[in-house]
Amino acid sequence: MERKRLLYRTVGRDFPKKIFFVIGFIGLPILFGLSAYFWLYLKHNNTKKRKLTASSSQRVKKGLPPGLINLGNTCFINCLLQAFSAVKHFCTWIEDFDDDDDKILLSSLKHILKVLNNKNGIDKDIFSASDIIESLNAHGWTGTMQQQDVHEFFQVISSTLEDELTTLTCDEHSLLVEDNYAKKLKGIVNRACREISATPSLPVSPFKGALANKMVCLSCGYQSVRFDPFETISLRIPRLSTLIASSLESCLAEFTKNELVDDVNCPCCTKLRGSLIPVKSRFSKQLTFAKLPKCLCFHIQRSHFLQNGSSFKNKQFVRFSELIDVAPCRYRTAPNKKSNESFLVDSHGNDEKLCTLLGGSNMFNLSQSGPKLVYSSSLYRLQSVIVHIGEVHRGHFITYRRAVRAGDDWVFSSDECIKLVSKQTVLSSNAYLLFYERADEHVLC
Repeated sequence: MERKRLLYRTVGRDFPKKIFFVIGFIGLPILFGLSAYFWLYLKHNNTKKRKLTASSSQRVKKGLPPGLINLGNTCFINCLLQAFSAVKHFCTWIEDFDDDDDKILLSSLKHILKVLNNKNGIDKDIFSASDIIESLNAHGWTGTMQQQDVHEFFQVISSTLEDELTTLTCDEHSLLVEDNYAKKLKGIVNRACREISATPSLPVSPFKGALANKMVCLSCGYQSVRFDPFETISLRIPRLSTLIASSLESCLAEFTKNELVDDVNCPCCTKLRGSLIPVKSRFSKQLTFAKLPKCLCFHIQRSHFLQNGSSFKNKQFVRFSELIDVAPCRYRTAPNKKSNESFLVDSHGNDEKLCTLLGGSNMFNLSQSGPKLVYSSSLYRLQSVIVHIGEVHRGHFITYRRAVRAGDDWVFSSDECIKLVSKQTVLSSNAYLLFYERADEHVLC
């Protein structure tokens, strides 16, 4: 009994030493392993940062913009921001405004456009457009995280910016014509054209222009012209033979062609007949450009609806070029009977006199016989293209845009994916939105 007690005392005295020995024997390797793990983790993280910095530097040297994270069906937001960032006049217009706490969308847009043009010093290869979404939500827009049409989203951005920046006023002088045209166009320019005038301190959006809606009575020759503002031009694809490819020029010709409208009240016919009841007559109607903006956005209408209410997507290829001259689509006054000349409505102070009508089947051809210098305020240069992949109610939006650096390089953008592509790849794409901006005054064609 005494020996057992002695044994228990011996074991009891040595037990803490054995415990510490076991803990040390097992714990030291674990501690060493954890130290080695954290050292390797920090080393790998630093190496990864150096690689990311190197890749960001290479991306900037190649003129590639950063990608944009898809936050859940937000490809329509990402592609429009990439397209906007390639339109220099629009970026300059945004940057000219001072930051203001009340202009939350403007501030967010200004910041992300700088990021997409590599101007803010951020080395991230992927960026988030969450600030744009939060700004629109603050303005009351809902559903910004759901799949939407990019053309409709363009209108959302435009109207929200207008709410933040622009106040419409009724000014004595119109944006459409300068004072030197006031006498020549007296009686033609109506009050509608003055309704889109803005205060001088708040410049108009570079996408905002005006269309002339000209109506001519086929019975008495009475003419009326209404001027309506626009920011995008929606073009229908003309019904042509499958053997004939459609083109942007043919879509514009379809947009500006004369149409016949029946049962229109004609005040002149009513006056000539001395009738107390308005006399209805047949009119011809034509839409033309009264004021050309600095930037043109063409919307190719690809959604078509059948009589039973179902819809389908028109996937017909529409050919477009890098340069386009829209001079044949501009509004002109009635010809002068003495000189047989007409005046071109111009908002830039250019005293231009053109021939009465531009004829021929090749109106849009810039050069008939080799390269030459063209001077034209209606000449536009392609900056970005948005393409829809998929069907009417589902799909994905991608963007082709000019590279950030100066040159003739083009970039493919699909959310986070960014890569260089050839110009031929861009011109062979099935365009949905086309962004052009006014070219330099002298362009080598």
